[in-house]
Amino acid sequence: MGRTDAFQPHLLADRPGDGQVLTTSCSIPSTFGPIGLINAVSHMHRRGVHFVAETSTGQSLFDTTQWDEAPPVNYDPPVMVNPGESIQVDVHLQ
Repeated sequence: MGRTDAFQPHLLADRPGDGQVLTTSCSIPSTFGPIGLINAVSHMHRRGVHFVAETSTGQSLFDTTQWDEAPPVNYDPPVMVNPGESIQVDVHLQ
């Protein structure tokens, strides 16, 4: 099984403020085959109030308002993401 470290986007904010939304996405390279996601976790700090991740096809992957130790989501069967598709992550800050 391969590692997915290359697909972990990092969000940076100079000064989080009320209502700020940080967005990033990660596209699956055309040189890859379909990728099967078996689970997902979020990572926010205290200023994070909402974490949302979904695929470019509209498949919801993760949605939480819990900044501290949000439970992981497991997919059975795996959620398939194809080359050329992407995963978008939005983090809402207070």
